[in-house]
Amino acid sequence: MPDITPTLNFNFQVLKGRPLSDQVYHQLKAAITQGLLQPETRLTETEVAGQIGVSPTPVREAFRRLAAEELLEISPWKGAKVRSITEKEILETYQCREVLEGLACRLAASAMDEKGIEKLRQWVDKAGQTTLADEIVILNSAIHNLIFDYAGNTKLKSTSALFHEIIIRDRTFTAYSEARRREIQVEHAAILAALEQREADKAEEAMRIHVRNGYAYRKQVKR
Repeated sequence: MPDITPTLNFNFQVLKGRPLSDQVYHQLKAAITQGLLQPETRLTETEVAGQIGVSPTPVREAFRRLAAEELLEISPWKGAKVRSITEKEILETYQCREVLEGLACRLAASAMDEKGIEKLRQWVDKAGQTTLADEIVILNSAIHNLIFDYAGNTKLKSTSALFHEIIIRDRTFTAYSEARRREIQVEHAAILAALEQREADKAEEAMRIHVRNGYAYRKQVKR
């Protein structure tokens, strides 16, 4: 793994009206979740600040926020490094996702109205038509979030949010696989059909299959 700060592969532009530390945080977070900064990559405040043209202070604050979200590990006198995610963490995340999102689908089956069904259909269709990775991640996240919203269980949604970073990392990675995108499209269509039919058992099982397939794909590519 690299021991020096890599060249950051994004164009950092200062936006007026937004705190600089917030901008640095979002840029670094995107680089990590999109795989531009690999696990174990070491970062220092001064080198990152120099590369993007800001002072070390907003970088330091961004590092602290990313460490709080367990995306970075900060060591005294050594700077920070991109946190690795163990296979055990991945397995546990998908096990929890299968249960939580399966239950969300079950609850949403009886609560989702025609407006929700139509919105879900639009997003599923649009996700199947685009090849832009960023757009696919946004649409797939919107699909799952809408189901949680209609499930109407705030504890369920907040618990699922604990796994947000791992989920986004994996959605970003799979967005670049044409084969997996096609599979996801079929799986989302099955979820949509079950919800439209108000079939709680089928909706839960369709979601569980979707999550299990996601884990199987992740193991297959061995990232």
